[in-house]
Amino acid sequence: HVMHLGAAMQMKPWLLAVIFDLPKPQTPFAQDNLLMTTSEDLSKNVVGIETPQEHFGVMDSFSLDEQMVMLRAVLKRTPEQKEKDFEKLMRAYLKGDAAEIANLDAQITGGMLPAPLWKKMRSKLLEERNVVMAQRSLMKANEQSTFVAVGASHLAGETGLIAAFRQAGFKLTPLNMR
Repeated sequence: HVMHLGAAMQMKPWLLAVIFDLPKPQTPFAQDNLLMTTSEDLSKNVVGIETPQEHFGVMDSFSLDEQMVMLRAVLKRTPEQKEKDFEKLMRAYLKGDAAEIANLDAQITGGMLPAPLWKKMRSKLLEERNVVMAQRSLMKANEQSTFVAVGASHLAGETGLIAAFRQAGFKLTPLNMR
């Protein structure tokens, strides 16, 4: 990744960790942007299920020391490691295997962070947000036909959105990713 030093010095350590943990993009179009653009092209209403403040506030809730631990862990990873891990995640994503994605999250991120920090991160980034995302998504889905797009890590597990929708009585149909 190439970044102007002045810009990097203004960023919080957690944001630098997120940026530097990503492999070099294959295309300039992220999946999120592709889904949103397609929805807009089809004149579908696009609504966020959390505000930007909620989304970014989660990472801001980590102490500066915790953020530095995250950044140092990410900077120790080689580009080859990042690419290999990204490929594993993509294979699981394309298979529609949410449980495997959760396992890979635990292996990759959980494997590079101290256990207490990984536990806190998993709780704040996934479990707590999943509850809110599920409540808001279910409210919309009970009103009208709804397409919900979230990061794949939010799907699996007891607090995942798949479980929440099934418990609410919804029939879920995975999209064919091929």
